[in-house]
Amino acid sequence: MAVNLNTNLKAITIGIIAGMRSMSAPALTSSYLAQNENLANSPLGRLASPTASRVLKVLAAGEMLADKLPMVPSRVSAGPLLTRIASGAVSGAAVSAADKKQAEIGAVWGGVAAVVGAFGFYHLRRRVGAEIRVSDAVLGIVEDAIVISAAAAILGGRPSA
Repeated sequence: MAVNLNTNLKAITIGIIAGMRSMSAPALTSSYLAQNENLANSPLGRLASPTASRVLKVLAAGEMLADKLPMVPSRVSAGPLLTRIASGAVSGAAVSAADKKQAEIGAVWGGVAAVVGAFGFYHLRRRVGAEIRVSDAVLGIVEDAIVISAAAAILGGRPSA
């Protein structure tokens, strides 16, 4: 069941998701957009294709698996952080455009929220792990569940017309 959020809150939430899992945001956005005709003539419309959706879901699943490995770089190091910002910006723009709002505003909200999500969940995961002495892999699985649940809550329904 989707929560009825305004477009900016959708862009912010998908940006936070990008901060947590860079590939999950576009994968979940792509599924959300699959039935949307508002993006038909837009470069963002490519996200709505079934092929893009499948490829992005495979990449998101791979990222969720890789996140549990100790050799994966920190999400707040330069490369991964820039990827998360781009992911949040593109996903935020697409969600906004699908709702017939300014894609540029959604891109800004999504990109900024990705930074907040990356740093916030990085520090939260470290602190919780230290406090309750749970392995990082277990915390990663909990974070995956948060990503999927949050996306289902905000993107579970069709975009507004």
